[in-house]
Amino acid sequence: IKVIERLLQKYNFAGLSYDELTPVDKYMHIKLQKFIAEIKNDYDNFDFGEVYRATNAYISNTLSAFYLDFTKDILYIHDAASVERRSIQTVFFECLKAITTMLTPILPHTMEEVYSYMPGERLESIYLCGTTKSHRGTKDKDLIILVKKNPVGIQLCVAKKDVPSQK
Repeated sequence: IKVIERLLQKYNFAGLSYDELTPVDKYMHIKLQKFIAEIKNDYDNFDFGEVYRATNAYISNTLSAFYLDFTKDILYIHDAASVERRSIQTVFFECLKAITTMLTPILPHTMEEVYSYMPGERLESIYLCGTTKSHRGTKDKDLIILVKKNPVGIQLCVAKKDVPSQK
């Protein structure tokens, strides 16, 4: 979480819309929405152990081992106004906001402290934010189909910075 906060320095809070995100950032946005829905379901079922497990897996595998691995280099190289940098930072900000609000019930003091360091305008306390809601559905059905049919396809998105056509 601390790494993401540091990578959000000089973040343009106008952000980018979903349509303006790069393909790999759209993929990460989709993964975030699935994670949010899973955590909400776990809270609704009072399965706090599963909240911990799913959060640990998302942060360790999806964010740290995959997304942070290559995006930190892009953030250090590209200009603050570049689309690539703003696209990544938009997704990072959404991830940080979601993780912070969703973990508040089980790590209240830690998430309050994280929230106090988050960039941008904030409410007085994270407790006033409510929980993050999943945006059901996505406008990019082709990307979801590509990833489901070919998990290696997202690696091609990273390498080419484009969604390969389906055959």
